[in-house]
This record gives sequence, structure tokens and C-alpha cells, in this order.
Amino acid sequence: MAPGEIAARIDRLPSTFVQWRYCLLTQLAYGFVTVCGSYAASLYPYVWSSDFSHYKYSWLNAVQVGIGILIGEYVGGYLADWFGRRKVITLGCLLSGLFVVAAAFVAPNYFGLMLVIFGQAVGAGFVIATNALYMHEIVPPKYRNRITLGAQSTTAIWAMVGFGLGHFLVPDHYRLYLVILGAATVVSAALLLTIPESPRWLEAKGRRNEARTIVERIEKAVARRAGRLPEPDERAMLERPVAVTERVPVREVFQGEYLRRTLLLLPAWILGYSGIVWGWAAYQAIHLEAYGFGASQFFLVSMITYGPGYALGGVVFSFFNERFERRTLVLLGAVVFSLAFVIIWYFSYVHQVDTMLYIGWGLIGTGSALWLFNMYNYTAAAYPTRLRSTATGITDGLGHVGAIFGPLVVVALGDATKSGGYYGFMLYCAIVGAIIPGVLIRMLGIRQKDASLEGISA
Repeated sequence: MAPGEIAARIDRLPSTFVQWRYCLLTQLAYGFVTVCGSYAASLYPYVWSSDFSHYKYSWLNAVQVGIGILIGEYVGGYLADWFGRRKVITLGCLLSGLFVVAAAFVAPNYFGLMLVIFGQAVGAGFVIATNALYMHEIVPPKYRNRITLGAQSTTAIWAMVGFGLGHFLVPDHYRLYLVILGAATVVSAALLLTIPESPRWLEAKGRRNEARTIVERIEKAVARRAGRLPEPDERAMLERPVAVTERVPVREVFQGEYLRRTLLLLPAWILGYSGIVWGWAAYQAIHLEAYGFGASQFFLVSMITYGPGYALGGVVFSFFNERFERRTLVLLGAVVFSLAFVIIWYFSYVHQVDTMLYIGWGLIGTGSALWLFNMYNYTAAAYPTRLRSTATGITDGLGHVGAIFGPLVVVALGDATKSGGYYGFMLYCAIVGAIIPGVLIRMLGIRQKDASLEGISA
């Protein structure tokens, strides 16, 4: 088998439900892990506010969306390059679900919650480190944006399921809410056992017979739906051979061209996680509770934010496939997100109109999803297979440093500007946590549109 044959055979396949199924199942895992990863912010104002202070809550949230995921992404990314993508994403999903179930039994004990939240966040980090890169390694470049963004937009479905449960069960039955979320995440882990290991990863590890067996199975499944398959591009095999790498070459992330990419991605992820990804979510429930929104209303707002809002951020641009650069979509997401805060501030502080607040928070979800999913996809495509998982774990993982200090800064700024409609946390999230990293990626990022995975990451 010629080096590069596996990638060439995958990349010439037409788009069918075969690739969609693999991506939808990995995104199902991501969806439930994400919903599980926000329960501290969702439950604190309505369930635990009398048990511990805003300051203690901000640290609990920092562990859930920052410290735990940072460690999980770094360790998970390294393990995924050693042992495979499927094993790590499945293990992470399982750990996340089990620790969420455990939270139902230790709450509201603060230190008990801190421990189980840390375990859940480490599992989430495993999933985040491998989710997008697995999809990129299995999807042909011609359909990459359509399938990956399309699958990622289904996060909205699982978010609506999760927050819909909260709408009916919180605050009175919040323990049952946690048990159901955790159990659903465990089921998602079981479903991941039905997807194959990444053939690209197997080839990069020298396990070419296993890679060929999986590709042949995929080809047969695709051929049953699409008919005769085109021949692999032999020139692509010769131009982009795949080197076998047994040991994960971590130092390469900090050498040459990859160093430049890493130095761009690190500040963008750090600032983004402090604002457009997790910063605003740390204060959303507190802000809404201050303007009279009860628990059921908050979860309804969350259903809109992570449901139609998130879906709009992914679905619309999935139809355009590779017509837009990912770096452009990252900046567009930041702009939509920032403008949404103008709506939220005006229609809460200046003239409260609840309907407009629902719209504003929905657009927050649109901008956040457009930024986040395109950053995932941009990062996954920026490095070669031999260090893709490790590099994602380092850049996206260390980016969660922003999710550690972001909630602390956001809660402090929000509390300090309470008399002005909480504008402090909004300005920070919009400017520092969205526009600045968006401009960095747009101005300094590499071109990825229409290029093969090996071509982009070379």
C-alpha cells in the first residue's frame, strides 16, 4: 500500500449518510457533554445561591469550564495520538456522564461538587480534544464544511433536550435533572462504540492493514448508496505521503510554521474562552434572575440560546459548504455576538422588553456557535495527522485558561456595574472575548477553503 493511499481513498468518496452518521454520533457525545458542562452556571442562582457565595460559585464555574477541561484536553489530546480517537472520545463521554450522576448525590456540598465537577470537566476535555479532528479525518474536503458544520449544528437539538428537562425539573427536582443528563451522556458513550477508528490515524501509526480494512468497509457502505466510486487521486498520494510516527512529536507544535500557528491560536482561544464561549454563560443566569426571570424562564431562554440560536450559527453556513473561509466565519460570529449584547443591554436596562431579551440571547447563541465551531474546525485542520490531536489539546486545551479567569472577571465586572445594567461583563465579553480574537484569526490565519487536510496542514 502506497503512503498516502488511505487519505486519497477517503477524500475521493462522495457524501453519503455513512460520513454523516459518524459525525452525528460524535456530535451527539459533544452535545450532551456540553449541556452537562454548564450545570453549575444554570443551577447556582436558583438552587445553590443560599449555600455558597457568588465568589465561591465563580470558582466552581472556573473549574467546570476551565481548569478541568484544560487538563482533560491536554491529557486527552495526547492519549488520542497514542491510543486512537475513538477510545478517547468514548472514555471522555463515559466519565463525564458518570460524574454528572454523582453530582446529584453530593450536592449542595461545595467541596463534593468541586470534586465531581472536576471529574466531569476532565471527561469533557477528552471529548472536545477529539471531536472535531475525528470528523475532519473522516470527511472528504469537498464536503468538509457542509458535513462538519451540519453535524455540529445538531448540538442545538441535544441542548434543547437538556435545557427542556431543566425547564420542567429545576429547581424542585434538580437532582433528577442531573441523573437524567448523566445517563443520557453514558448512552451516548455506548453509541460511539459503533463508529470506526480514524483510518488516517491508523495509517500514521503504521497500522495500514487495519486502516485499509476500515476504509474498505466505508467504501462498500458508500458504494451501496452512491454507486460506482471514482478512483483515488494518485498524484495526491505522491505529493502528500504520510510518515509513520509511533511517538507523539509534541515538540513539533512549537517549531517552524507550526509554532507560528500555535502562537496565533493560543491567544485567540484564551480570549475567546474568557468571553464568547464561557464568559457570558457564567453571568447569564445571574443577569436574567436580576430582571425577574425565574428558573423555568431561564431554561426557556437557554433553549433558545443553544437551540435555534446555536443551530442558526451552524446550519446557515453549512449550506454554503466551502464558499467561505473559516477565519472569516470566526470574525462574523464575533460581530453577531457583540451586536446581540447591544440588544440585551438596551431591552433590559433602558426599556425592559422580555421578548427582545429572548431574541438577544438567541443571537448570542448564534454568534457563539459560529465562532466556536469554526475555531474547532480551523484548529483541527491546521496540523498534520501525526500531531493533530496533541496540538488541538495544547491550543484549545490551554485556551481554557481563559475559561478559568474569564468567569472570575465577568462576575466581578457584572457585579461592579449592576447600577448601569451590568454593562461591564457585556463589554468585556464583546470586545476582549470576541472581537479581538476574531480579528486576530481573520488577519493572521491561514487559508483553508477547498484544500485537502494534508495540504492545509503541511
